[in-house]
Amino acid sequence: MVRSFFFLLLGFFINPMQLLSVKSILWAVGILIFAYSIRFVFLKIFRIAIFPGLFFAPRGLVSILLFMYIPATQLLPPTTLHLVIIVVILSTVIMAIGGIIKKQIPQKKEAIIPEERSSDTMA
Repeated sequence: MVRSFFFLLLGFFINPMQLLSVKSILWAVGILIFAYSIRFVFLKIFRIAIFPGLFFAPRGLVSILLFMYIPATQLLPPTTLHLVIIVVILSTVIMAIGGIIKKQIPQKKEAIIPEERSSDTMA
């Protein structure tokens, strides 16, 4: 409930045209490429399955709240709330695509070995 209310209010404060800024989109794509590259490297180092681990990297409410906590004097010039929102939206799209792909890939089923029946349970 709180999350929905937060995103509803956030929607009133942003200008949708600034979300379509080519400069912001390019920065967001660059940030995501960097983040997913680092994630890929760590998944390889720790021998964790790349799929679906690479796709499921949530960014959302916490990212936006942490960004809003940074004082304006300490922000780098290209960084805006719109950039953070674009990163969150694009990473959500990537997670959705990963979820769709995961559903389409057949899961490996482990062989189920039936338990041996004891002589007293057979009738």
